[in-house]
This record gives sequence, C-alpha cells and structure tokens, in this order.
Amino acid sequence: MPAIPLSEFKTAQWIWYDRLDWNVYNAYMEAYLDFDLPSVSDRADILITADSRYRLWINGQSVCRGPARGYQDQWPVDSVNIAPYLRTGKNRLSVIVHSYGIELYYYVHGSRAGLLIAGEIGGLDISTGKQWRVRRAPGYKLVTARLSLQQGFQEHFDSRTRKMDEDAPGLDPAADGWRAPHCEPVGVMPWHAFETRDVPLLKEEIVLPQSLASTAETRTLAVASQSENVLAPFVDEPWKWRRPADELIIVKSENEFRIQVPESKKKSTKKKPVARAFVFDFGTEVVGSAILDIAGTGLSGATADILVTEGLQPDGLTPVLLRPEEHCRVSMGGRLILSDGRTRHEFFHYFGFRYLVLIIRDADGAFDAGIQLRTVDYDLDIRAAFQSSDERLNGIWSISERTQRACMQDAYVD
Repeated sequence: MPAIPLSEFKTAQWIWYDRLDWNVYNAYMEAYLDFDLPSVSDRADILITADSRYRLWINGQSVCRGPARGYQDQWPVDSVNIAPYLRTGKNRLSVIVHSYGIELYYYVHGSRAGLLIAGEIGGLDISTGKQWRVRRAPGYKLVTARLSLQQGFQEHFDSRTRKMDEDAPGLDPAADGWRAPHCEPVGVMPWHAFETRDVPLLKEEIVLPQSLASTAETRTLAVASQSENVLAPFVDEPWKWRRPADELIIVKSENEFRIQVPESKKKSTKKKPVARAFVFDFGTEVVGSAILDIAGTGLSGATADILVTEGLQPDGLTPVLLRPEEHCRVSMGGRLILSDGRTRHEFFHYFGFRYLVLIIRDADGAFDAGIQLRTVDYDLDIRAAFQSSDERLNGIWSISERTQRACMQDAYVD
C-alpha cells in the first residue's frame, strides 16, 4: 500500500492517558477536542489511526471505526473527510480507543497503545497533542473473559459511571478524570512508518431485529451477574424456552424495535434472583455492534447480558450456545450494568450472527428494551446477477452473496 510520509504528521503526537507502554491491557481511552469554525467547506480531511482500534464521533454522530488490520512496522492510517459532520461554531471530535494489550489471531501487540490524528480545518490545527483532553474511559471492567482463544475480550460496561446524556465519548467535559494526555512524537517505536488502508472505510447503518423468536425465565444464582464470562452461567441455567407471551408487547417501527416486559410473577431472593431472556432474530446473517436502550425503575445494578449465535435448536426456540470450555472457548457476548431509569449503550466491538440473546438479571419489575445494530460491512459493489427457474439455485446465489458481504471486513473473516 502507498506509504504516508512522516512529514504528514509534522505537528501531531501519539497520545495516551498514561505512558504509551503502561496500562494497555484491555484498556479503553476516551479523548476529545473542542474547536470553533467560522465556516464549513466541502472538504475537511484528517488522518487518523490508533493502536489497537478506535471509533470516531463528531458532534455526537458516529463517523467511522478503524484502523484496518496491519503491522506496526507499516501501521495503517485512515484518511477521512469529516466535513459532512462539522458545523459553523463549536465542534467536538470524540474518540474512544481500545488497546488489546496482548497477541491475537489478527493482531500483533507492539507493547504500546495510543491515538494519532493529523489535520488542519479552516486554518486550525486539530492534530493530537497537549490541547486534547483524555481519560481512562470509566465503566469498563479490566478483567473479563476472552471472546475465544483467538480473539479479544468480552466488553463489560457499568453505565452507573456516567450520566445518561453522554451518548458519545467526550460529551461531558465537566465529568471527572479529564486531563492533558501523555504525548510522544511520530516515529517512536513501534510505529516507524505508515501506510494508507488497503480497503475502503467500512460502511455503517442502523438495522433492527425482524422478530422476537422466543423468551424464557428462570431463577439463577446470585453469582451469575458477577461472572467474568457472560456465557458461563447461561449454559447451566434451567431455561424453559417458549414463544413470546401475549402480555409481552412488541413495538416495531421503521427506526425502533422495542419490547415492553411486564413485572415478573416470580420474585427474586438474595440467593436466587430472577433472570429473563429474549432471543431476537435479525432474519439473516448480520455483522455489527449492538445498541441497547433499556428503561424502567429499580434497575440500578441489574445486568443486561448479550450473547450471539448463528442458529436455534430444531424446536425453533432454544439458541445454540455451547459451554465456553468447549470449541476454542468461544464466548461471544458482553455485559451492560444498568442504571436506574434509562440506560443506553453502544458496544465498542462487533460480532457476526443472526440471533441476539438478551438476558436481564436481578430485575423483577416491568421494563422496556430497545435493540438496534450498527452494521459493519465492506461497501461491496455487486455487478453480477443470476436468475434461474430453479429456486434452489436462486437461493444458493442469494446465500453466497450474503456470505460474501458478511465475511468481508478489513480482511476476509470466517
């Protein structure tokens, strides 16, 4: 791929909330920069990258995620035109960075983490440096289970650490912990050179489940909500799956899929709390990050676990989820610890799946839950077409096209 001269980063510095080689294991950093623009033009290009991964918001709108997969000796950098997200007057760039801090099947760890942005907008230098503000992102649990032997970590987030109106990182400068970053110059180890990403920025859009496939309720152990692996207690709990009951209300519109859940007929005890589960069917294979929006009273400290899977058992109700100690310890899921009132959270990492299982623990009262998915897809331009009198062949074509889309990210994935 074409190399990017270091001179493109002449005023930019790598930034982190600590030394670049400290506190990098399963660590999340939030960073933001406020700036004023007298006017907005059609082009406002910036260069952005991070080790390991970043997500970028501008004025509360999700812009992109990256960088593409690569190696530190030629680290990939994204070129992004952010003009469509800017406005006259006050603007805010917000970034959240996640550092794996370990070797993965698709990532080589260089013992350091950081964020790097270079760019000039309307004569204003917005490059990363001392003018930025950073903090270790509050709410993310450090010690969680791995998604599998080959992959990173489950994301466990405690929403009680931030106010509800913070719907994107960096939107509350009055919150605790913000400070000037630790900075190091471009050219520092292990990133000696840069290259442009070899695929386009991944395409994002919001999609909704197509239906609610099944529900279940059980009594469980109190320790289930404390497990480092959200899958581990689930596979041993005595779930009895059924079609959604009439008292459960489903509200579906063009922009929303919500369920309104009545108060449980069972009552939690200190040792045996109630857990309720819901299987959402997206109708086809999807790839993206889940967005939960859960509201109710008495929810503070309750947990909303998510698990994802490809299929259901022959009964059409029971999700196919195996014990984590089997099959490469695959444990695709995450946890959101709820606040009282309303909690909205978008998970940083994304999965490929068809069915999403939502498990609400330690909440007996009525609540409602909205589910969305921010998809992550290669912007594939399908130019070929196929049509046959044999519907089986048409089905094979359709499946093959969807498989191609689902398996193309910043690299081919299985």
